[in-house]
Amino acid sequence: MDSFLTLVGQCISHFDHFLQNQESSVVNKFQQKYWKTKQTLIKVTGKKEDEHVVASDADLDAKLEVFHSVQRTCMELLKVIEQYQMRISLLSQEENELGRFLRSQGSQDKSRAGKIMQATGKALCFSSQQRLALRGPLGRLYQEVETFRYRAISDTWLTVNRMEQSRTEYRGALLWMKDVSQELDPDTHKQMEKFRKVQTQVRHTKTGFDKLKNDVCQKVDLLGASRCNLLSHVLTTYQTTLLHFWEKTSHTMAAIHESFKGCQTHEASALGVRAFRRNESQIYSYGCVYLLSWLSFCG
Repeated sequence: MDSFLTLVGQCISHFDHFLQNQESSVVNKFQQKYWKTKQTLIKVTGKKEDEHVVASDADLDAKLEVFHSVQRTCMELLKVIEQYQMRISLLSQEENELGRFLRSQGSQDKSRAGKIMQATGKALCFSSQQRLALRGPLGRLYQEVETFRYRAISDTWLTVNRMEQSRTEYRGALLWMKDVSQELDPDTHKQMEKFRKVQTQVRHTKTGFDKLKNDVCQKVDLLGASRCNLLSHVLTTYQTTLLHFWEKTSHTMAAIHESFKGCQTHEASALGVRAFRRNESQIYSYGCVYLLSWLSFCG
């Protein structure tokens, strides 16, 4: 009977200890949430944090600036490519219209000026067709940058978010330890035990934060290098296409200039005035559209 009572007493003692641990665990989790929330409010409101804690993350913050720069400039690059493609199409269309107009007017004029207009019109139509070839490499560049943004940047962004949550937990734990240390009495066993628990929590959160911090730094470095390689590879095709375009069009224009080299300037001007006088308003309209298109393209 005595042994049974002893066993019951031990069971009750263990149960009480279990309840105390459970209660302590609930309180501990509540305090963790409290200090994490307090750190979040400090960050959101922009209040000054401990300068030593902030300085310890200087390298990380520099990497985050690089990441946000890559993220922002990729979006801007996509918008620029869209505008560039649209302006190439508009310029090519207006250039082709002007070329067709010159050919039409030149066919009605049997003088030397008519031949000049026809040759120039053919050159402009040829140039408009060649210019559209630039859209191919630009379309590929757009797709590559968009894929880079959806995959590489999104993956890094998720890691950055996890790191920021971990940093908030770590700094919240530091605030908690600072608060406990201010009321710490080394002679009080209960307070020392509480301080050790908080200290353990700080170590635990720091371990998780350091791992994610290292992951972020590595991914940002890899992100920057990957974007450089991507642009270097894709823009090579665009550069080659652009050089071919300028070579072909400049060769065509040079041939026209050479074929009409003997034409007197004042004679061509007089013939041109007589040829265009009938359609002066139409010529002015086409010329203005072409000029404005070119200016908007350059701008």
